[in-house]
Amino acid sequence: MTQEELFLYRTKITGALPSEIGTLSKLKRLYLFDTKLEGSIPDSIGNLLNMEIIYLNYNYFKGSVPDSLCALRSRSLVDLWADCGGEETEIKCPCCTVCCEANSVCLDHIT
Repeated sequence: MTQEELFLYRTKITGALPSEIGTLSKLKRLYLFDTKLEGSIPDSIGNLLNMEIIYLNYNYFKGSVPDSLCALRSRSLVDLWADCGGEETEIKCPCCTVCCEANSVCLDHIT
């Protein structure tokens, strides 16, 4: 049995997203929205070459979405959400399909 989906949304998990996330090579859909995750998004997430959907919004991530993850937009990744909207954004994401703001407004991000 392969793990193609990981649903951890609306949980109270805390801390950083571990770099080991990049070892889940069969993963296609990753739902991490509305948790308490913080810190930077590990570059290893770009190892998920089969990824189709990633929801990272409504967390406490900082910095930039890794280039390795943005590179997946030219492969299979069709939906990437992050907290990259608004004036006080903590994360930069030039490749996101949707950017969310702190007030729960999410808007399409044209790249």
